[in-house]
Amino acid sequence: MIWILIKTAITSTIPIMLAAEGATISELSGVINIALEGIMLLGAFFGALSAYYSNSWFIGLLVSILVGASVGVLHAYISIDCRGDQIISGTGINVVAVGLTNMLLKTIFKHAGTTPNVPSIPHDLPGGLNILDLFSLFLPFFLWWFYYYTPWGLRTRSVGEDPEVSEIMGISVRKVRYISVVTSSILASLGGAYLSLGVVGLFQQNMSGGRGFLGLAAMIFGNWNPIGSMIAAIFFGSTYALQMYMQIRFYQFNIPPEVFLMLPYILAILALIGVMGKSHPPSSDGKPYTRQK
Repeated sequence: MIWILIKTAITSTIPIMLAAEGATISELSGVINIALEGIMLLGAFFGALSAYYSNSWFIGLLVSILVGASVGVLHAYISIDCRGDQIISGTGINVVAVGLTNMLLKTIFKHAGTTPNVPSIPHDLPGGLNILDLFSLFLPFFLWWFYYYTPWGLRTRSVGEDPEVSEIMGISVRKVRYISVVTSSILASLGGAYLSLGVVGLFQQNMSGGRGFLGLAAMIFGNWNPIGSMIAAIFFGSTYALQMYMQIRFYQFNIPPEVFLMLPYILAILALIGVMGKSHPPSSDGKPYTRQK
């Protein structure tokens, strides 16, 4: 039972962690990517759809990466080139993602709810883990090293703190922010593909289930630090495993499952209240920048 709980905690943590690290990457450069929830949903759907028609989980994973990159370019264009409101852009993508995946699911498979079973990522690593598990567990440590000990990472943080000074120093603010937003979106899309290809083996309607928003909460709770975001994601992922255990443990009491499903989000709200005023985003986070002539 303990190993089952640990395994459930890992599989619950990975998509939240990928979203959290994606959010951290984007916001360190000064762009808010609230579209992570919708991108995760699109990655899950198109990853499963591609795996279904190609009969290959690898193709599904590649398509998921391309979908994430494409939506990331769109969000970056609106936020950076058009200097649009980053929150509205992200919210719009989230709304479109829900409607688009629901429509395509019904149109292509002639019924709502789920796709047929698709090829899954093999769990052939020690402990029954798969390649995305391994990638996700090492990612925060790599990002911590990258953003605090490499020239590109330091430039990215500089852009997030003061883009005008960064531009004077010869750093292309537009280039740094584009790369950061697209990378952020790819990670969120991989989080969605992890759900459909790595855990369930099919796509379920609205299967991202708020994990993208939990990733944003983990980023804030982790104070915009890759390691801090990882720790917060582990906490939120563990609450997912806990609520599943509680559903089984208290099944005989006929408690509605929605009561337990609220647990991760209630704890996320309480955690954010606890860090309010203590966490500090990059100074230029969410602020459009116009290049000086």
